[in-house]
Parts: sequence; structure tokens; C-alpha cells
Amino acid sequence: MKLKAFIYVYRLGLLVAFMVVGLRGQETTSNRITDKYVVTTWDTDAGSPFIAITAVAQAPDGYLWLGSYEGLARFDGIRFVHQAKAVAPFEDELTLSMVVDQQGDLWIGTSIGIWRRKNMEWEQFKPESGLLDGLVYSIACDSKGEIIALSGNKVVRWNGTAFEEFPHPGTTTTFSQHNCFFDTEDRLWVRGLVNLDVFESGNWISVRATPRGDRSKNLLGAGPARNGGIWLAESSVINLLRDDKIVESKTRIEGHQEDEVTLWEDPEGNVWEAGEKNGLVIHQVEGPPLIGTIEEGLSNNAILSIGQDQEGNVWVGSDGGGIARIRPRSVIAHADRSQLRQPVINAVAELDRDKLLVGTHGGGVMVFENGKFGEPLQTEGNLRLGEQSWVQAIEIGSDGEIWLGSYQTGVFRLTGDQNTQWTFRELRGRHVYALHIDRLDRVWAGHEHGLTLFVDDQATHFEASGIDWGVINMIVEDRESRIWVSNRVGQLWRQTEDSFEPVTALGRFETGEVRYLQQTESGELWLTNDRNEILRQTTGGWIRYDQTHDLPAGEWKYLASDNLGYHWFGSHRGIMRVTKESMASVAQNGSGKLRCQILNRQDGMESVRVR
Repeated sequence: MKLKAFIYVYRLGLLVAFMVVGLRGQETTSNRITDKYVVTTWDTDAGSPFIAITAVAQAPDGYLWLGSYEGLARFDGIRFVHQAKAVAPFEDELTLSMVVDQQGDLWIGTSIGIWRRKNMEWEQFKPESGLLDGLVYSIACDSKGEIIALSGNKVVRWNGTAFEEFPHPGTTTTFSQHNCFFDTEDRLWVRGLVNLDVFESGNWISVRATPRGDRSKNLLGAGPARNGGIWLAESSVINLLRDDKIVESKTRIEGHQEDEVTLWEDPEGNVWEAGEKNGLVIHQVEGPPLIGTIEEGLSNNAILSIGQDQEGNVWVGSDGGGIARIRPRSVIAHADRSQLRQPVINAVAELDRDKLLVGTHGGGVMVFENGKFGEPLQTEGNLRLGEQSWVQAIEIGSDGEIWLGSYQTGVFRLTGDQNTQWTFRELRGRHVYALHIDRLDRVWAGHEHGLTLFVDDQATHFEASGIDWGVINMIVEDRESRIWVSNRVGQLWRQTEDSFEPVTALGRFETGEVRYLQQTESGELWLTNDRNEILRQTTGGWIRYDQTHDLPAGEWKYLASDNLGYHWFGSHRGIMRVTKESMASVAQNGSGKLRCQILNRQDGMESVRVR
């Protein structure tokens, strides 16, 4: 298939439209964050050194830095390193805020000053560097690299050698409930519960000042908007302020109102509302708000920090649940047990646009359309097709006829309201594992006793002198209209003028034990073997891809190509996409590296085994 890439996965059901085509257009009306994102958490049981994550930032080298009430840790996606064990001064400090500047230096606001990590060396700034002897609640950096921090009840600025006092916005309280940030025009903002101030043209301007004691009017969060202005959270609404005017409003949903929040707008324009008590809400540009709480996979609803890494993952630190990664979902799983009683999928074929026929491992064959599975197809008779049938192969003829290969009950042909069945007597086999309709509209069936050929409704067992077929489970056709077959133990045969011949080498490459044999719409063949190699037939001959080209280990099955520049493969490791450009470069030069990405549970798959 080229227009669509439909993947069927062991113990999962159906995966459709993963960054390839528009079947993802069956948009959900659900408001669960897990419909569009995959949530993975690391609490103390999963290796996080801290139960609370107060700040998060990623350095240019890719490491994620995590702050807590117990110091600082570094995370590479697998292993945490507690900096108290590597940098002694961190041991007793509370980490409250973090930012990375334009040079890649990491600035950390703590309970006793500010730390900077520059060129892998740590430097600490205390009161003698212009700071008050107190907590650094918030720290920010503008596009030019200027560092501003809220220290005690002061605003301070880094001048290149030390911190110096910055003009004060005039609030009379400490900054324990304040945050500072820069907007896209590099204007400095300070937000407190009852005040919002901006520093512009050398002066502080009061944008909002609310009455003390009236909690309903408190300013509960603020952050920069990507297209200018700022987002400001009040009790029941989040407003976009631009030029001191409200230009857009988002209603805060019930159960999340009156919660103090961190506001962050992602590159797509979605506004993330991270609440200190009630979890996460994502206000989408299009569609309903998405809710992320313990019920959707977070370990705790009290969110203290949020940030995005270089790969587009969003990291959320909580007070009691460690760190959570929220990753955009790359695949959509359709495995609703109320519709799909048998989640093991053996075969998938496309009936027409956005309409599939799905064969299961004991739940019959059914139509999948508009995100829903229909009832299993039924036939009459003792060995009938029904809701408990094992359907292992599906082919759709040019006239719309449906051919099904089944376990124990042979081959079915469905034409409108008519059906025909061939059983052991005609096939010489009970269990049909492979079907193929060739260019002459003949149907080939592979079973436990070899091959059967259907011509004009007549089934003929294909005899080949001296060949012990075994269980034929793969049948394809090349550009020259020759049939290729392979069996369960990895033997390969190719059709000759009047028989089949064994194949042990393709060009200058040994075949090894064949694991998967696939063909494209153009007749190009792909073969994978027990040596973790991919062999590909092109107009110029056979090409081999292996680990010298950075092919990830795995017995990869060719699945599809798309019009976005990728080939797609599946194995027990998940789904892999490889750029066509890198595969063409290796084919042309005999060397080079493949550009691959593997999709697995982290991208939304419920199982990673592709059949």
C-alpha cells in the first residue's frame, strides 16, 4: 500500500494513520490527554531520586536537569544522577527555579542563592554577589541572554560579573507567590496574586492591581504568548492580554478553577495550564480542552513545574509524584474490547478509502470504518465463517471479491451475498496462512501442505518434484510476474517456467533464513532474514541493508511507503520509519547511514509486536 499505511499488531488490534495519512482525521471528542499524548512517569519507585520536582530544564547537551526540595539531579532518559553526590554544596539546598541562557549556561535559583553551570563547572552566587540571603523563587532569561531573578524581596539582574539590584516594581510583599518572565518583545513581567507589572522604557507599569482579601479576583498564573502579549489566569478564565487589551479568552473548566497555575504555550499554540492542586489542562487551538490527572496517568495532581525538551516532549514535575513525560502520540490504537472481542490481528486489507477488512485470531473477520469495528461476517454450513473463526489471510480481487484464508476451515470467497468455500478435500490443506492474487487474477493459497492454485474456481494442488514445501506462509509476485514463496523455516522458492526452484542467494547476498517476504505495488520485493538484514530488489539488482548502515537490530518486516518520504517497517520492537533519501543513498553508494526512528509504547502502541 502506498496511500495508507495500516499496521496490525500482536495483542493490540489495529494501528492506523501514524504520521502517514489522514485516517487520523477521525478526530475524537474525548477530553482525555491520553487520546493525543502518551504519559510516562518516574516516581521514586521508578528510579527518581526525588518525590517532588520543583523545576525542570534541558541543557544543550541533551541532559534534563530536575530540581527538588532535596537538591538537584540530572536525567538522561534512563538514569538519574543526584548532584548531592557529585557536587557537595547542593546537598542541603532547595531548588526552586531554573533557566538555560543563550550560551547554554544553566542558572538555578535555590534557597541560599543562585548557581550557574558553565562549561561543566559550577559557580555559586551568594549575598556578596548582590543577592539577598533568601530564597530565589523565580529566574528568567530574555532573548539576548539577560538574567533576571526574584531574590527575597528584590529584583536582581546579572551584569556579567555579579548580580545587581534592579528597579523594584513597588510591591510591598516578598516574592514567595510571584513569578517573573520575559515576553516575545523582551519586556520583563512580574506576577503576584494581587499585582501584574511590566518593565517598559525604564519604568515599571502596573497592568493589574486587585483588592487584597478578595480571592475571586486573584491573579493565579501568567506566562508569555508566542505571538505577542501574555496569558493571564484568573479564577475562572485565562485571558490573552496584548497592548493592555483582552484579545482572547479561554474558560477554565470546572474542577480546575481557582487553582494557581503555571501557564505555557506550546509551539502549536495550545495553552498548558499546570495546576498546583488539580492537575493539567491543555487548551487546544482546535477541539475541547484535554485533562491530565492521576486518572490519565500522572502520579500526582499537584504540578510544580513544566517544560519542553528538544524533541518536543513536555516534562511535568509534581509535588509527590516525581517527573512525568508527556509525549505527542504518534500512533492511535483501536483495541476497544467492546467492539474487538479478539485483539490479536492476523490480516488487514483495504476495501476502499478509510474502510478496512480485519481478520482476527479467533474472533472472525469484520469491517473497520469510521473508527468502529462491525460485527463478524457470517456464512452458512458446518465449517462456516463466524465470530470464532481464525482468519489468517485476506486478499481483495479487482472486481471486489473477498478471499479469506482461515485456520481449519480452508478458503472462503465472498461476492456480495454469495460465498464459496474450499476445504481440505480440494485444497489438500486445512490451515491457510497466505493468499495472493496474481496479475492473471489467479489465486494462490499457502497452507500446511504446500501450494494450491485457483483458476476459474478450480483448485489445483501445485505439485513440484523433489520439493518438501512444509508450511507455506508467504507468497509474493515480482515485476516479471514470477511467484515467490517461503515457508515457516525460512526456505525460499522462485517460480520457473514449469516449476519452482530453491533460492539461497539474491545477487551477491545470501538469503539466510527468510523471516518476512513482501512486495510493493510496483512489484519491488523486500526480504528480511534471521541475520537482521533487509534485502531489497530494485531495477539495478539486489541491495542489502544491515547494522553497518545503522539499521537497528530486529527482524524488520516491510509494511508500506508513504508520500512524505518514508518507508515503514515492523518487528517485535515496534514500528520503524526510515527516510527514503537515506535508503537511496545507501543503495547508490553501498555505504552511508540510515536515518531511522522506532515507534513503540512511548508513542502510543499498546503492544510493540507487529505481525
